[in-house]
Amino acid sequence: MNTVTEILQNYGEIAIIGLEAVLGIAMLCLLIGILKQIKKLNTSLKSITANMQAYFDVILTEEEESDNEQHMEKEEEIRAKIEALKKQEEDEQIFNAVLQEYFS
Repeated sequence: MNTVTEILQNYGEIAIIGLEAVLGIAMLCLLIGILKQIKKLNTSLKSITANMQAYFDVILTEEEESDNEQHMEKEEEIRAKIEALKKQEEDEQIFNAVLQEYFS
């Protein structure tokens, strides 16, 4: 026991510095491991974000296409109504002309 006390008295400061160095190295190793995990998580998050963006792009493209299709269908309906009105007007003009010829 005397030898241990003697060694601690003589080399105590060196032992404390050595212990601090070992603890510092251990903390540095832990920090490096944590930083590697953060880097992996960041990579995974970027991948997930890219996949989500691609998914939303597909959804928006499909919505735009369906909106365009609905718009085209409405335009076709309007054109058909215009054509029907023109045909009806022409039929009325022909009918009126026939009536005028018949009664004159």
